[in-house]
Amino acid sequence: MAGRQPDDRQQIYIDKELSAQTTVAEFRDHRSMERGPRPQPFLKLDKMTKPADILPCSLPPRGLSRVQSAAYIGVGPTKFDEMVADGRMPKPKRIDGRVVWDRLELDEAFAALPSEADSNPWDEGVT
Repeated sequence: MAGRQPDDRQQIYIDKELSAQTTVAEFRDHRSMERGPRPQPFLKLDKMTKPADILPCSLPPRGLSRVQSAAYIGVGPTKFDEMVADGRMPKPKRIDGRVVWDRLELDEAFAALPSEADSNPWDEGVT
C-alpha cells in the first residue's frame, strides 16, 4: 500500500542526540523541548470563561454562587441551604436571574456562629 504512513510505534528514527532507536512520539517530544513552550495568550475570553478566572488570585470575587458560598464557609450545599433557611447564613442577592451571596455578609454570619468554646445552656444541666 503506497502512501500509507506506518504507526508511530513501528517507525524508528536514528538521532545522534537520543538513543540509537527512538520512536516517533519520543522524537516529537524531544523536538518540542528544544523549541521551548509555546507562548500562550495573556487572557483568552470565551463563552466558558468564568468571572473567577478573570480576577487575579489576590482579588477574590465579591458575589458567590450557592456552591461557592457553601465551600467558602466549609459546608456542603445542602447544609448551607439549611443554614440560610434557619437564619444562620444571610439570604442571597438577586442580580437579574442569578442568585449570589455577598462574601462580606458570609464573613459576618460565619463570625457570629457560636464556637466550640462557647457554652451551650442545654449542656449545663447534663453531667
